[in-house]
Amino acid sequence: MWGRRNLDLDAWATALGVSNDTDGIAAVRRLDSELEAIITDLARLKNKLPESVRSGTYADAARDFVGTAAESLHESRDCLKTISEAFGRHERGES
Repeated sequence: MWGRRNLDLDAWATALGVSNDTDGIAAVRRLDSELEAIITDLARLKNKLPESVRSGTYADAARDFVGTAAESLHESRDCLKTISEAFGRHERGES
């Protein structure tokens, strides 16, 4: 999806406050769970917004923006999965 990128797992480990790959995986999973909860909240919010009969309304725009935010968070979860898998392959220290 994003092509080969530098994962910089050492920077991830530092940011997550972990010193080994197992703890890195656990920390990334916690982040993923938080994102999943936010996505669920966004879906709930979007369902509370009115569906307009006419196009081009503020309701439509609000629903679209909430949907776009949720899509971006899904992509963030994909990135976290890649990071977690890299921790699982013990790629720290590699570029």
